[in-house]
Amino acid sequence: MRPLTLSVRNRAPPQATPATVSALPSAAVQIAAGGWSSYAMLVDGSVWAWGYNAWGQLGDGTTTNRLSPVRIEGYGADTAMRLPPGGAYGTMFVVAPDGTAMGSGENNNGQLGNGESGSGTNVRTAGAIPELGGGIVEIARGGGHTLVLKGE
Repeated sequence: MRPLTLSVRNRAPPQATPATVSALPSAAVQIAAGGWSSYAMLVDGSVWAWGYNAWGQLGDGTTTNRLSPVRIEGYGADTAMRLPPGGAYGTMFVVAPDGTAMGSGENNNGQLGNGESGSGTNVRTAGAIPELGGGIVEIARGGGHTLVLKGE
């Protein structure tokens, strides 16, 4: 399998050509992007994130911006997980192989789907969101909302 080449623009001057993210320990097999953050699943199934992290959207338990990739322990490591396509700047989700969701980030409008909303409900550490239930086929992230498509 040929490794993916990723471009990094974390508050650095814009790049006209792609650059390899050399801080990743192995090849990426899936990628996703937020407004100012980036995510990669590696060949071992681990999820790594970097970029802007004001709402905890990286899922590393902090609100510290990361200029280099950090492993997000809350997702575990499973190559059957799916990263959603880019979209929202404040949330991140992963669809587990059993059709449940895991995620972290901004929740002021209830966009994590965990039954909470408002100031102080942001989630900094990636983890299961049982309130969304199972059977999830796809998750789409918007600016202040999330859509979940479930199978029949």
